[in-house]
Amino acid sequence: MYGIFHRVGVTLLLLMMFVIGIPGQSSADTNVKSFDNYKQVWSFSTGTSPYAATPQILEARMDGSVLYGLANTDGHFIEIGLRNASGKILWKRSDVYIYEYRLNQSYVVALAFTPTKDYRQDSILVIRKSDGKIAKSFSLEPYGIIITPYNVFELDQQNRIYIPVDNRLLALDVTGRKLWELRSDNPNVAYHRPIILDGERLVTWTDCSGYGVCSEDMYRFMMLSTRTGQAYWAINQHVNTDFPIVQKDRIIVENSSGCFAFRLDSGELLWRFHENGSLEPEGIDPEGRIYISEIEPDHQGHAITRKVLSLDRNGALLWSTNINLPSFTIRGVSLNGKIVYADSDYGVYYMDRASGKILASIPYYRAPGSKVPTGPIAKSFGNSLLFTEEWYQSKGDWFHTMWNIRLQVYTKLGKKVGGIAFTNRGPVYDAYVGPDFRLYVTDSHSIKAFAPVTMK
Repeated sequence: MYGIFHRVGVTLLLLMMFVIGIPGQSSADTNVKSFDNYKQVWSFSTGTSPYAATPQILEARMDGSVLYGLANTDGHFIEIGLRNASGKILWKRSDVYIYEYRLNQSYVVALAFTPTKDYRQDSILVIRKSDGKIAKSFSLEPYGIIITPYNVFELDQQNRIYIPVDNRLLALDVTGRKLWELRSDNPNVAYHRPIILDGERLVTWTDCSGYGVCSEDMYRFMMLSTRTGQAYWAINQHVNTDFPIVQKDRIIVENSSGCFAFRLDSGELLWRFHENGSLEPEGIDPEGRIYISEIEPDHQGHAITRKVLSLDRNGALLWSTNINLPSFTIRGVSLNGKIVYADSDYGVYYMDRASGKILASIPYYRAPGSKVPTGPIAKSFGNSLLFTEEWYQSKGDWFHTMWNIRLQVYTKLGKKVGGIAFTNRGPVYDAYVGPDFRLYVTDSHSIKAFAPVTMK
């Protein structure tokens, strides 16, 4: 889990929540019950078959257009395209099979397989976002790399592609020309997918691939030049995280022995925090407080959050609260800065931000007529916040009951734009807010687009 609160002016009251997804259920059909300053402007469905492709919003734009993808049951895209503000298709490509993609201002860069071609000749596709044309297609075979569904990569705004493959980290431009390469002499060393910081810097680390004997010198944590691959700094440090927390001047990572904060400009260790269990940093609020979950398996091997901890900017413990729940995730801080919101498989939790004490535990089941809220939980999008409440009103297996969902959109300064309420059924749904405050709701087979009637 990753994310960082942002301060926007002196009037912003701890609005940002730090998750990459909205918890909840979904449906084979999204049934809108009420509108608050929103109207539905278009919808799209892939059909009602259980094998129908699942739509996803890849990017929303200020002009109301959206870049979308259709994913198969393996989670790979069998179509990507662009729809305008009315939902009309401007372009689409269904002639490629995309394992993984990245976006920048100009391109969709994809690890892809074209069914009619030899996969070794068509490993990387560079697709123009403006018209869907393939600007470049090249193979990684000359570099000794054959793409599989398990390869990963990163893309920066300067159109540089970074591909970690075993004991190598390769940087290419979008024509397939090699810019630089790092290679370890030890075949058991593996490079991690880099974290792009800006146009000049990236962070990566090496680990033991597990194929041979591991030693401490295999663990290197480093910040590199994106242009040359030269190290600004490199230290011996074991890192075991997919989503480091990056602040303006520091980066927070974890491994099996604790959480660590390092200065970005020098790699200097600022602090280390250790607990008995596995620690997972979840986010930082505008005042620099860090929230961490301590996770251990239960007797059946399921991951259980044993504790939630809060540290100050210098790594000192502010509080520790025993939890002992599966899937317990810190979501963010209330508008008044006094409440920390969290959720789990069982409901929503209100925690005192000063002490960590659980003030309220609200189950997802809400009896008909009950006014007890189940949120809000929020997600940040550029210039907006999306608050969501979710509950169901019939007892039984919560995976198979009809859920009620209320979505409300606010600006980052706390001004309400509007929202919708709807029912949904099933295990998959998501919501997305564009820069023009349009609201998109996807479920297992459809996209529905909603536009604000007026800006209040």
